[in-house]
Amino acid sequence: MEIYRNENNDLHREHGPAVVTPNLIKYVVNGKIHRADGPAVITSTGGRLFYWKNVHIQPSLWKSKDTISVAEILAIQNSEVRRCMVEMIGYAELVRRGGSDFKIIDEDKETGAILYRLEMPKDDAKEPVVVVKVLDGTPMKDTNGNIYRKEYFLRVPPKYKTCKDAIAWTFGMEPDEYIRLERET
Repeated sequence: MEIYRNENNDLHREHGPAVVTPNLIKYVVNGKIHRADGPAVITSTGGRLFYWKNVHIQPSLWKSKDTISVAEILAIQNSEVRRCMVEMIGYAELVRRGGSDFKIIDEDKETGAILYRLEMPKDDAKEPVVVVKVLDGTPMKDTNGNIYRKEYFLRVPPKYKTCKDAIAWTFGMEPDEYIRLERET
């Protein structure tokens, strides 16, 4: 039997199962049943349960995560499972799949930043998904020598209406502090 714990004595193991017995394999991160790349609980009888941060995900949903549409995610009745699917897919992919489901709130032509908003169903309407796309400030070169900037999609609180305000929040700054800093550099 193998059992792994963190400094708080919670079951925990980053890159493998936290519990291994002859009858059970269980992946746990900081006390929460979780595995990003497969079943988090495997039994000796062949049982396979999928969990994302302690939330059970039905096998059919888990298997569809690479192809599920934003409309299908929004149709999931359980708001906790719906939120997990959003998180599993990631914001960049969610925006890509979402198309017209996402509304562009603001675009900053100067920096290339775009602020997107996805309204959630009524049971979750107080917390829409708001994401700001930013470009890395450091230019990179691809294998052909072409210069590009890596894109990042960052979740921000829904109160932000401009790219600059949202980006300021990601740095822990007030919008006027960020704009002042931006002017100084």
